[in-house]
Amino acid sequence: MLDTRIASKYTVNIMDFSSFNDMALEHYNKDRDVKATACKTMYRHGFIETQDGMFVLCDEGVGNKKPISFEHPYQLEFWSERNEGDGIIMEIKPCLLMRFEEADLRACATGETQPLHEFIRTFGGRLDSNYMTFERWLDNYSTRWEGEE
Repeated sequence: MLDTRIASKYTVNIMDFSSFNDMALEHYNKDRDVKATACKTMYRHGFIETQDGMFVLCDEGVGNKKPISFEHPYQLEFWSERNEGDGIIMEIKPCLLMRFEEADLRACATGETQPLHEFIRTFGGRLDSNYMTFERWLDNYSTRWEGEE
């Protein structure tokens, strides 16, 4: 519940990946008999800048555990849809991943920001737990030892 969350000290820079949907659809449909009618991301995404680097997460509070770098890019998931009869069928798993490094992510920033505690959706205990986990992860990142996940 949003009212019970502790306010975050982190600001999320909102990103928009919709300009990549057509490219993802074209790539996915290449050499396929059954073609998708759409290919898109399922969640809102944003990045947080800290003294340790840039961290990316979706609005469910799931994100990268290491700062974005060439060795640790953000792997954005795209999901395919296809029209079938009177309905739309969505795949149960991502159809492809697209690699984004820091400059790519900055180019997708909308200019809109939101506090972390508001950015992560509210829908029960799991998302509230995800919020606290990500907040604590950022708070303690610089004190972690290299092998800790």
